[in-house]
Amino acid sequence: MKYLAILVSAVAFVVGTCEAPAKQQPVPNSVALVGDSILWQAILYGQDEMANNAESDQLTYPGWEPKHAQPRLTQLVADPARSPETVVIAFGQNMADRYGAHERAELFSLIYTASDSSCVVLIKPHPAIPGTAAANLNAVRTDMEAAASTRPNTFVMDWSNTVYSHPEYLALDNVHINVPEDWFAWSAAPYAVPAAQAYLNLVKQGISECQQTP
Repeated sequence: MKYLAILVSAVAFVVGTCEAPAKQQPVPNSVALVGDSILWQAILYGQDEMANNAESDQLTYPGWEPKHAQPRLTQLVADPARSPETVVIAFGQNMADRYGAHERAELFSLIYTASDSSCVVLIKPHPAIPGTAAANLNAVRTDMEAAASTRPNTFVMDWSNTVYSHPEYLALDNVHINVPEDWFAWSAAPYAVPAAQAYLNLVKQGISECQQTP
């Protein structure tokens, strides 16, 4: 009942503030990667074929919250040639200082933007910084679980599980992925950074869950 109440409240907000987007049937095997700087780092430094072939332009960027990616995802879902079959959503860190009813509604709106027959993968953020930040990120994590319990074909993957096993994957700020400080040296001879590849492995695990769903 708790999850249902959260969902009803969020959907009511979305319906009351915007028209339902036109949704097209998804293109087989297409993937959209939607998120903030953590996913952006993983795509850049992971050097992974899956990430390179997925749609991420105007969907993933440092400092972003769900509202920033919403217009582009809505546009993609309404395009019969590009509507994604799998949508990976990785947000939370930039809501660490502020996460209330409005931000919750924006998160749910993004999750429900995908075509009804599409699969959605939610990557839960890691609440490493104590205090208000951890409380807000834990609320995001709870809401992601709520969405997965009410929306069919929705899977939740937890970045925390990887971080607990490999704390070295986090940067010194305990938020971002641990990547080379000298970007120019790395870009001259790019390679798959372990922390970035680990995050993409979590993404791919979620996509695999989607593909195994009847």
